Amino acid sequence: MYKEKTAAQVAAYFLWKSKKPIKYIKLMKLMYFAEREFLLSYGMRLTGDELFSMRFGPVLSNSLDNFQTLDLNPYWDQWLSSESDCRISLKKRNCNQDSFDHLSDAAIKVLDRVYDKYGNYEAFTLAELTHTKEHCPEWQDPGYSRLPLKIKDILMNHGQTEREAEITLECLREQDDYDRLISDLV
Repeated sequence: MYKEKTAAQVAAYFLWKSKKPIKYIKLMKLMYFAEREFLLSYGMRLTGDELFSMRFGPVLSNSLDNFQTLDLNPYWDQWLSSESDCRISLKKRNCNQDSFDHLSDAAIKVLDRVYDKYGNYEAFTLAELTHTKEHCPEWQDPGYSRLPLKIKDILMNHGQTEREAEITLECLREQDDYDRLISDLV
C-alpha cells in the first residue's frame, strides 16, 4: 500500500541532506535505492510505491507522478518545489531530523546509508549505475516503455532463496491488508 506522506518525506529528507536542489532523476534513484535497502534490511516496504524499470533505471511510479505535479498535491507541495533545469528543492525551511514525522528511526538509518553511498553522484552517472548488475541486478531494459519490477526478483537478486522470498512476500501482503484495514478505520 502506497504511503504518500512517507514518500514525500523521503524525497524531502534527501533534499534536506543535500542542502541544495537535486535533479529529479537523481532524487528518484536515491528514493529507489532507499526503498530497496529498506526492503532488504527489514523485510518491509518503506513507501509501498509501485516499482518499475524504465529507460533511465528503476522508479517509484506514484512518487514520479508527484514530482511532475507537485503543485497539484497539497502534501507534496508543502515539502517540495519544482525548480528550473529539472531540479526539485526543499520548500520547508528550518527543518531538522525531527521534522520528518513519517520516517521511523529505521527509515532514517537507511536514508542516511543510501545518501552516504550515492549522494555525491551526478544525476545521469547515478542513472547509469542503476543499469549495472553490480548496483541494480533487478533492473531490466524496457526500451522506451516500462516493466514492473517485482519484489520477488529484487529479493532473489540480492541473496534470498525462492522460499525466503515467498515468506517475505506473504508478510508484505499481510502488512498491506493490515494497513488497508487501519486506513478504512481512520
